[in-house]
Amino acid sequence: MCDQVGGNYPLSLSEPEDIADSIALLWWAQRENIPNKSQYSTQFAKNINEISLYREDNFTTKRILSDFEIALLFEAIAREFANPDIGMLFDYRTAQILLLFFLL
Repeated sequence: MCDQVGGNYPLSLSEPEDIADSIALLWWAQRENIPNKSQYSTQFAKNINEISLYREDNFTTKRILSDFEIALLFEAIAREFANPDIGMLFDYRTAQILLLFFLL
């Protein structure tokens, strides 16, 4: 909880109930430049094989991201490129996220 404007924002890293929660946490961590942001990208990356940016076929079971979710994810990735965290750049799961956007 924040005591004042500009104060600390401790946020527990519980299991998100939906991929949208993971995207929002990742976006928030990048936007607020939270230390140890890699935990949020790792949490998102656990579900990367279960999502898609578009419907691949009629039988897909992947979760199709909404335009809003894609926008948040894109902003988080853009912020990471602007101020890269060396540890995240060499993380395999983070590399999967970056690859996702190179394929757009």
